Amino acid sequence: MMFVKVASLFALLCGVDARSSLLAHLQQRKKQPVTGEVFFSDNKIYGAGVGGSQSSMDCQKVPENYQLSSTEPRIKVCGTNLKVTLYLWNDCAAGSAKPLEIGSCDSSQPASTCEEFAPGSDGAPLGMQHFLSYQISNCEA
Repeated sequence: MMFVKVASLFALLCGVDARSSLLAHLQQRKKQPVTGEVFFSDNKIYGAGVGGSQSSMDCQKVPENYQLSSTEPRIKVCGTNLKVTLYLWNDCAAGSAKPLEIGSCDSSQPASTCEEFAPGSDGAPLGMQHFLSYQISNCEA
């Protein structure tokens, strides 16, 4: 009987330790230094010098003025460990449509590498201006 209590206590402690470790890891990821930049139509929305840069884990809505244009948004991602994922649905839900990822994600490239997409540009999907939400994240995320 004593063995069962000790084993139960050990399992409980291991579970708490694992959750604490996961929470610490997620908090550390949010505190990672900003090493790239993201621009929406020449407006810097993420990177050094932008007050209150949004968390790389948060889903954001594409501003409505970009959704109403056939030439916007022009999205530029600079750096080799940063990407923007665009979704046709709100709340960064993929649904049946494949999300669009913009970003180099190639550490062999110079840190100044930029990748840019706009509706109608080479490689941009038809209807890109209709994407409703996006998420900024590190490439390995």
